[in-house]
Amino acid sequence: SADVVFRGGTIVTHLSGSQPQSVTKLAVKAGRVVAVGDDVDGLIGDTTRIEELAAGEVAYPGFTDSHTHALCGGFVQERLFLPTKIPPITSFSALVKATAAYVKTMPLAEPAVIGFGWSQSMVSPETVDRALLDEVERDRPVLLMEIAGHSVICNSAALAIANISKDTPDPPGGKIYRDANGEPTGLLEEDATFFTIVMSMLDMFRDEL
Repeated sequence: SADVVFRGGTIVTHLSGSQPQSVTKLAVKAGRVVAVGDDVDGLIGDTTRIEELAAGEVAYPGFTDSHTHALCGGFVQERLFLPTKIPPITSFSALVKATAAYVKTMPLAEPAVIGFGWSQSMVSPETVDRALLDEVERDRPVLLMEIAGHSVICNSAALAIANISKDTPDPPGGKIYRDANGEPTGLLEEDATFFTIVMSMLDMFRDEL
């Protein structure tokens, strides 16, 4: 017999394309899934613990793979790690507010303000304004990396380190977002992110990395 049976609710087993496949029963024995669906009924014995899932509750498998760049992942968790912020970051103004709070607590000797984890689905490009980050930190560069690593938002000091100005063309495979006057807003995308800003700031943290 099974050690534990989960039933009721929605139990996601795997993805088929973009659609999750699910069952309403799942049996576990010795730490392993041994049956799903109707096959579970025959494994319920006198010692089986039954976990009833309420209507609307969803259970997911715990053996999901992760995607982590170990060096970067360890580095950014010691800085402004945005995925853990409550309430979550849902706008550029919220991102600026979180950055300001972090700057007040970070060591003065830290050469740059590094943040990670804002989402492009939450922060609209047209709302980004580096002048607002300059108000938070004018002297040290501010570098806020998007959660997938494909974009960054930075202040004027960071742009200056990378020699990005109104006259800088978009690099191949990258984009420098600009305002109505052609000035960089502080939002950089794809190759404008890694090969300009990030690489320009690595020397500041080389001993730590």
